[in-house]
Amino acid sequence: MTLSALRRPATSGKAEWLVVFLHGYGSSGVDIMSFAD
Repeated sequence: MTLSALRRPATSGKAEWLVVFLHGYGSSGVDIMSFAD
């Protein structure tokens, strides 16, 4: 099984936290990527 998802690398150095957003049916992962900005 291979999972594919949008990814955003850490902006500085090593990442210390992982945040996972779950979205409802009909949503697109693109919709929530703006939260990373």
